[in-house]
Amino acid sequence: MAHRPDDDRFRPKLGRPRARGVRTGKLLTHRVRHALNLAGHRRGSGASRGDATSRGRGSGAAYRLMSSSAARHRLARRVVVKARVVHQHGPSGRSPKAHLIYLQRDGAGQDHGEGELYNARETGVDRDAFLERCEDDRHHFRLIVSPEDGDKLEDLQAYTRDLMRQVEQDLGTRLDWVAIDHHNTGHPHSHILLRGVDEDGKTLLIARDYMAHGFRLRAAELATLELGQQTELEIQTKLQNEVDQERFTRLDRALLEQADGQMLDLDHDRNGQPFMRQAMIGRLRKLERMGLATEEQSGQWRLDDNLASTLTRMGERDDIIKTMHRALHRDTGSYRIHDGSDRTTGPIIGRLVAKGLADDLGDRTYLIVDGVDGQAHYVDVGADRAMEELRTNSIIALRPAGHEPRPADRNIERFVASHDRIYEPTRHREQLARGADAPGRDPVAVVETHVRRLEALRRAKIVTRLDADRWQIPEAFLDRAAAHEASRAKGGLVVSTESAWSLDRQVHAVGATWLDRQLVGGATLPLGKTGFGRTVEDALGKRTDYLIQQGLAERRNNRVIFARNMLATLRERELAQQASALEAETGLKHHRSGEGDRIEGVYRRPLQLASGRFAMIAGEREFALVPWRPILERSRDQQVTGIVRGTTISGSSAASAA
Repeated sequence: MAHRPDDDRFRPKLGRPRARGVRTGKLLTHRVRHALNLAGHRRGSGASRGDATSRGRGSGAAYRLMSSSAARHRLARRVVVKARVVHQHGPSGRSPKAHLIYLQRDGAGQDHGEGELYNARETGVDRDAFLERCEDDRHHFRLIVSPEDGDKLEDLQAYTRDLMRQVEQDLGTRLDWVAIDHHNTGHPHSHILLRGVDEDGKTLLIARDYMAHGFRLRAAELATLELGQQTELEIQTKLQNEVDQERFTRLDRALLEQADGQMLDLDHDRNGQPFMRQAMIGRLRKLERMGLATEEQSGQWRLDDNLASTLTRMGERDDIIKTMHRALHRDTGSYRIHDGSDRTTGPIIGRLVAKGLADDLGDRTYLIVDGVDGQAHYVDVGADRAMEELRTNSIIALRPAGHEPRPADRNIERFVASHDRIYEPTRHREQLARGADAPGRDPVAVVETHVRRLEALRRAKIVTRLDADRWQIPEAFLDRAAAHEASRAKGGLVVSTESAWSLDRQVHAVGATWLDRQLVGGATLPLGKTGFGRTVEDALGKRTDYLIQQGLAERRNNRVIFARNMLATLRERELAQQASALEAETGLKHHRSGEGDRIEGVYRRPLQLASGRFAMIAGEREFALVPWRPILERSRDQQVTGIVRGTTISGSSAASAA
């Protein structure tokens, strides 16, 4: 055949790119420009849009890693890396403090103790010193590095330090970071918190491609260097283990990548790996049993439209159940997961077993509550800073934030409807004592509950205190109170601490406990016959026996009659006992404060008693114990003044007005 000059010319004819699976396709020209930008290509004499200066550090390193056959080799060790940039200031800003506190929670360390912070040079890093350096940073980076074979690594700390050393080289700057290793799951992993500044103190910007690929490929490269490439047998074993999992796996990702839309043709082996095809067929059979795939004809499969999201949710629920098992140290038996997808119609009351991060990169918090109903509850309460104050083993309540007013609000409304919109605690207490309303309930306990509620609504500027025994209640009181509840909702639930003391401590406590309020308040708890419900029932019985021994209750005809004003008596006994101990400790004399008394002195510290939280206000020769309020913490060791009103104190401090 004669040679033609045109035969030496290469003329590519590009086909039309199309989307495969769930990925959205891009025009080939866009992809080429993207690759050129990563490589640092410049147009003419000006810097391209892909210049590292404008895109952030590490763009070129990411491109080189993505082009490296070693980092992307099929036999390379797999490492999952999650990365997030978190802004620290502004309305949605998040400080790294709460994040680090949760990461150091009990059970995270290798010996199931508190996790230990480390950095590039030392272990046992001072958390507060690091947080102080972070205070003025615009943002910080959160990373989770989870090697698939993390349990085989000789030293996870050394591995993390090597990784961050490589990252410093890729980004061209020294980094300020801390890390903590978690061994409380089946896969050891490292949490890294990286400051958002470079070695010169300037804002650190990391290229998007390095965030998405660079960290992961560097981590895989180091894991492969230490452990060697995976053998074919290891890969086959890992794939086989994924066949029956009820979560989103790499087999599922491979199926979606090979699918045309939602249709998948496995009639022919396209990848040249018989075992991979065999594993994919096994996975499809599993998905078929789960109702997520259908074989329409031999080798032709239709995948469910929501395959990835459904499997992801199933995996998350499985992780939640495992977390509950670890926290409760028993089979959960009956459990409920409250993640915003269900509608909780009643309150969740019980013992706070554990709390932690529902999203290890974010600030969403979960609570695990051993409920009085005999069920274990997992509750996602969102990014609520107030959750930091909750203590494990305390008794808490999570109530739906609906648009219905509280029962206390309705009681107050009934009273003020016939009293010119004025609520008077003393008159209401007398009315209840005559049996005019809520027969069988302790009038003091009922009114104290109403006063506490009114104090909360006063801070929300819904009601007004006129004097020590009078409250002005607006006309639209019920509507405004309901709207206030809805505004306080976190994940559809309002969280409150019923008692900071555990049940064991409450049984023989001198003060007025949560158990006492259940006994005399007339409230009927939905106690289950198993779990914490049975524990509460036993504790109520023991507490009743204790009160009888103290002369505060007696049995009559198979009924228990409690002394009038029992809660107030218990509270006074506990305060007197605490005051004696403080007199011996400080040398000051206790000044017993009463309704309407003016208190002036230096706020020293809070005291968590069985009867509630109290504040120690000290003068030169005397001190007083008054109901604690959150605003007092702004004035620790400063002069404060206030007036005792019922079960709270109102007034002002050197720092701010209440």
